[in-house]
Amino acid sequence: MLPVVVASCKGATYPTRPVRWVVGFPPGGLGDVVARMMGQWLSERLGQSFIIEHRPGATSNIATEAVVRALRMAYAPLGELC
Repeated sequence: MLPVVVASCKGATYPTRPVRWVVGFPPGGLGDVVARMMGQWLSERLGQSFIIEHRPGATSNIATEAVVRALRMAYAPLGELC
């Protein structure tokens, strides 16, 4: 599914600035590894930097709050693995 999304965005200029990827788990775990691999893959295909930011704690509520506050200003997807 992800390659289809990236292929459809190829002609667009989105994203126009670096993307912050907020992960609700501590560095070094599965969430960190997946976010970094996906960030690198997307960066190579979209030509924009993906910054992985960790906000662990409170069952990922801290990360979710950070994304909600950032939605107006930046691209900040929430990376959570259940």
